[in-house]
Amino acid sequence: MLSAEAVQKLVKLGERLSGEALLHSPREPAHVYWLRKSPGGDYERCLADPPPRHYEAFTLEALCELVKRYESSETTLVLVGNGQATAVLREDADRRELVRLQLPLSEQLEALEAKKGNPMSQREFINFLHIDMHGTIVPGVVALFRSLKFAKSDGGDRQLQVGNEAVAREIKMSVVTGGASLPENADFDVLVYRDHPDTKVMVRCALLYNLEEGTFIVKPLAGEIEDAKRFADKVVIDYLDSHLECQVAAGRA
Repeated sequence: MLSAEAVQKLVKLGERLSGEALLHSPREPAHVYWLRKSPGGDYERCLADPPPRHYEAFTLEALCELVKRYESSETTLVLVGNGQATAVLREDADRRELVRLQLPLSEQLEALEAKKGNPMSQREFINFLHIDMHGTIVPGVVALFRSLKFAKSDGGDRQLQVGNEAVAREIKMSVVTGGASLPENADFDVLVYRDHPDTKVMVRCALLYNLEEGTFIVKPLAGEIEDAKRFADKVVIDYLDSHLECQVAAGRA
């Protein structure tokens, strides 16, 4: 901590360099300061503007209400993107204030992002479809993979569940699916933003198999996740645009 003598030396140095002196008393609130505009002049007690207000809205309706309450449409800009909606109040001023709404992703979309490219055993794969992605895919797909078995290619009667560690790698296997073919793609009807049911969209994924190792991969096709998020942002933008008179656009403050 600087001594009073050291502080006074710094003040005098500032006077020589700029002709001004700025002091803050520990007895005054943080927004109060004393300013001397010229050497030898009197100090003037000044009040700084309070810091910008930052509000957190929990719903789109609350965001709209806060924007309508505190600012006019001419000085407000609302930006939607990267998992949040932000209203920039007093956009034309130096001191900007914000109202922010977080848009968390749904658990199902997060699960798709987390699993992409990661191999799963049959049990993990079925649990992923049946539990993590419940209600997003037709039931027949889950039933198909649940009944999936491997059999020796030499015509033997022995049937083994995929993922059984007892299966030797050198055994040539064929898939037994009761005559049904394995799909190469699957469409998942997922919610993008957790708290906004209107942001549900179809995400197409590739289904990849390694039958020798008994592993399965769910991988969203290129651009599907990004397109889903852009769709959800457009839904939010359209809602705000219909409820507010200010400018609403894609972006981030």
